[in-house]
Amino acid sequence: QERAGGMLSTKLKAGLWVGGIAGFLLLVGGLVGLLYVPKFINDQVVQRDVIGYDTLPNGTRVLNDVTKKWLHPPYEMILHIWMYSVQNEAAFLAGTEKIRLSQKGPYAFIEDQEKVVHEFSADEDRIFYRNRHRYFFSQNYSCSDCSLEDKVTVPNVLFQKLVDLADGGVVAKIAVEGLLIALGRETPFVTITVGEALFEGYDDPLISKLCTNLVLKWICTTAKIPDRIGFFYGQNDTHDGLYEVGTGKNGPSELGKMYSWNNDTSLPTHYWESPYARAINGTDGQLFPPLMKKDVVLPLFASQACRSIKMEYVDDSEYQGINSWRYSPPISMYDPSLPDNHIFCHVNSTLTFFDDTKVQYPGCLPAGMIDLSHCQPGDPRVFLSQAHFYMSPPEVWSAVDGLDAPSKDRDQTYVDIEPTSGVPIYAKRVMQVNVGMKKGNLGVLSKTLGNVIVPVFWVNETASADPETKNQLANELQIAKHLAFIGGVSALTVGALLFIGVVLTVLLDLALGNRDEESEPLVHRNEAEGEDNEGAAANSQEE
Repeated sequence: QERAGGMLSTKLKAGLWVGGIAGFLLLVGGLVGLLYVPKFINDQVVQRDVIGYDTLPNGTRVLNDVTKKWLHPPYEMILHIWMYSVQNEAAFLAGTEKIRLSQKGPYAFIEDQEKVVHEFSADEDRIFYRNRHRYFFSQNYSCSDCSLEDKVTVPNVLFQKLVDLADGGVVAKIAVEGLLIALGRETPFVTITVGEALFEGYDDPLISKLCTNLVLKWICTTAKIPDRIGFFYGQNDTHDGLYEVGTGKNGPSELGKMYSWNNDTSLPTHYWESPYARAINGTDGQLFPPLMKKDVVLPLFASQACRSIKMEYVDDSEYQGINSWRYSPPISMYDPSLPDNHIFCHVNSTLTFFDDTKVQYPGCLPAGMIDLSHCQPGDPRVFLSQAHFYMSPPEVWSAVDGLDAPSKDRDQTYVDIEPTSGVPIYAKRVMQVNVGMKKGNLGVLSKTLGNVIVPVFWVNETASADPETKNQLANELQIAKHLAFIGGVSALTVGALLFIGVVLTVLLDLALGNRDEESEPLVHRNEAEGEDNEGAAANSQEE
């Protein structure tokens, strides 16, 4: 029994050594999987997310894959537009009804973007580029009876320029009224095709006569009347300026960072009165730094809005199996009473559309609107808002008839970004283009009417990452991190169980050993007592 017990003890000790070593190794492996592997993946992402070149074995330098995709994004980009048309022009001008609109759409356009010109700085830490936008009408994505030849009645932006000129004094008013009488009746609304309202542009026949008259064309010059006008006129197959952005060579925070636009570090002085409003901040909106943090606000420059805006984390999301973070403009961005937003108000030139200061803050447009008038050719009174006046006071929405009620799910602008790589996987930009109609003193509008904001169309522009990018993010990046996490947790769990098992076994062995030692003297004592008793009995018999 002693020999058998010795053999069992040796096996047990060997097993404990093996279990202890295995547990320790699993614990170390688990910690490596949880701590080092994600860091290794992050380091690889940072090294890869750089706009620049790769060097081939033969020494040839070629653009890396990230740069190739950035130059010509293979994203699926679709621009959906719903047009509004005024249905009661006569009744509105007579002052008996507020404007009533009808809606038709979507008119869909496939969008293609390409950096047609790009040039690196000397040390390749910055790159200059021009981003060409091209739009192709798609009947497949449009409503079945939608055509660019459809007619719509919209505010006549060119007429509004004459209204502004007539308010310049008695002489200007007489000149404009005499001109309208001579050339024929001109109205605040114009009926044109959808194509003309968007990319093709239109010219007003009567105003064209004015602007070509050698004696009277000074009026067009004074009123800043362009030859042709369309809400996207001149924006198809063109670029929106020269960008200078960081390549990420000097660190991930530099990737996509805006340094200048059109060779200037701030916007033109006539865009906004405040130098802070003219500041160019953030990224170009196409590149975001990797290794994102939820509490960091994303500033980005939006040339179409003529300003920089902010995007904040709002929620975790998932797009086609890819975990992402959703960013959206903060609600506070729509409040003109806040100092950070008031700098985007044209205090000296903004018309009053609502007398209630809770609806329209003095010197500013109603909440939720951006004044684009000073950054467009001819300074037309064009305002950008969320679709259906989402995030604007309800009085703005109810000032016209025919608009659907605002909806967060439909009308919110957001972008879903994979946070490790900083790659946008889905973006939705929803906006509405409106015209501010000024009553003026020409007598065309009823005296009972005031200035009014009229919606012209709303847009839902989406961009979805290509299958290759989504596959890389889902099957390479996120699965690698997921497997590292699962493997690390599993290794830690098994290692901990083994380690705990070894410790318990040792403790149990020690406890049993102590018990044997305590019971052994008791046996010896009983045997001694038995011997004493036997001796005593023998002595009794002898006596």
